Amino acid sequence: MNIEIIKVNDLEKSMWSGGTTTQIFIRPENMTVKDDFNYRISQASIEGGESTFTFFNAYSRYLVILEGDVFISHNDEEYQKLEPFQKHSFDGNIKTKSKCEGRVIDFNIIYKSQLGKINFDIINTKENKKIEIASNTFIYNHENTSKISIKNKEYKLNSREIMLIKNDENIEIEVSGLLIYGDILL
Repeated sequence: MNIEIIKVNDLEKSMWSGGTTTQIFIRPENMTVKDDFNYRISQASIEGGESTFTFFNAYSRYLVILEGDVFISHNDEEYQKLEPFQKHSFDGNIKTKSKCEGRVIDFNIIYKSQLGKINFDIINTKENKKIEIASNTFIYNHENTSKISIKNKEYKLNSREIMLIKNDENIEIEVSGLLIYGDILL
């Protein structure tokens, strides 16, 4: 089993039309969003005002608001408010705009849907919860400290850290905290 913990605050930020983005990881490695990548996970800020999201033809997208209030519109339809820590999915090939009054922080997953899928969920529990994970999994912790137990070994994820787990088989783990976790089935 291979476990890697990445501190999001230590990663390089880049600009996009509406704020900054921090690429947490991209596969294949050493690619950029301008390349023909398979999937990318990032955290971004949306600054106040109206922004237009970058088009990603042939990709599916998930968005989770971590902090702040934002409204989103697809294909010039009416704006809808996105609630914090709820999943929002959309096609990367459609016109998408956002508007907000203040700074918003979000978590993004972009992947080629023809290669497979990324299943993810959000957990918010103070008690240990058992979950089954696939052989290629990420667990993101946004605030406070979360605990993760894998094969009787305890790990702690601090604020804005992500754990990448590569394993030969599906396994059951225990988690507690406010986490976004996902199985990469590509």
